[in-house]
Amino acid sequence: MTYNGNEFDHDYDNTEAHTGPMSVPPGTYQVRVDRATFQVPDWEGAEYPRLNLECKIMGGKYAGQMVFPNADCNPEYIKYLKGMLIKLGFDPPPRPSEISGVLGDIIDMVLEVKVVANKKNPEYPKYYVNRFVKMYEPGVDEESSGPVDDTTANW
Repeated sequence: MTYNGNEFDHDYDNTEAHTGPMSVPPGTYQVRVDRATFQVPDWEGAEYPRLNLECKIMGGKYAGQMVFPNADCNPEYIKYLKGMLIKLGFDPPPRPSEISGVLGDIIDMVLEVKVVANKKNPEYPKYYVNRFVKMYEPGVDEESSGPVDDTTANW
């Protein structure tokens, strides 16, 4: 099959651009890690490396939506980085100098992630890794490993 970009032009021309963040309501979701990076962020004022996870919700109403748990390596928040690595199943957790070497092990992890409303900036929720669930297995029914989806809870 060949790609013909013209086939999408009509829909593209007749739709409004979504420029705001895509977000899901507060709740707990099962997600699959699509990408893991550990680097100094490129925005102004960022001095410390950050472990960034890009995760896709696996099932339910919000299947396919992305969530972005992260943890900083600065002295004030490094305890959260260590906690996240433990929740990812690392025992002992890798030291900051070793994190780049385990990023490949994080890809395709299925995690339970909690989404919490951000009171300071409501457009950008906070994401917390609750626990490692299992490694993703292609072909396994993803709906059966859908979200915990307790979006009715008040976080």
